[in-house]
Amino acid sequence: EADFTLNAGTGLIEWINADANGIYDINAWVYDSNNIVDWQVFRLIVNGKPEITNALAGITDVNEDALFNYTLTVFDPENDAIAFNSDKDINLNTNTGEINWIPNQADVGLVDVNVWITDSFGNIDWNLISFNILNVNEAPVLAFVPNQNALTTESFMYTVSATDEDK
Repeated sequence: EADFTLNAGTGLIEWINADANGIYDINAWVYDSNNIVDWQVFRLIVNGKPEITNALAGITDVNEDALFNYTLTVFDPENDAIAFNSDKDINLNTNTGEINWIPNQADVGLVDVNVWITDSFGNIDWNLISFNILNVNEAPVLAFVPNQNALTTESFMYTVSATDEDK
């Protein structure tokens, strides 16, 4: 049972038992010096905060161009529906919490990602996940060279170009 107090001077209703999840119908009334009364019943729904239970701690090393797969798990006291979100595109499934991310060359180095969960009542829990994306040396790529013609009596010259993602 929850304990409520009312400050008659300010009208402030204070809930004492903050750990009592549930639904409470609260009767509030006011009366004047002539005992004329008005009252109202309102419902207070107390919902516990969800929690990410297996957040990655420290810095997680991940190779560039390699799949990183991980599923966040949560606990919600009322088993409310949970939505998963992040502030970076790590291919996070918003319904299941599964991450299927393939970091690329632009991600090489330290990448901090905020992930958070929200239950159907708007309660939130979040964690910071730090990744160290390791560079993987990749072969340079030669630009397409079309077939060429040359004269037997002259020198042949053609400038080729290539790119290297790793520079």
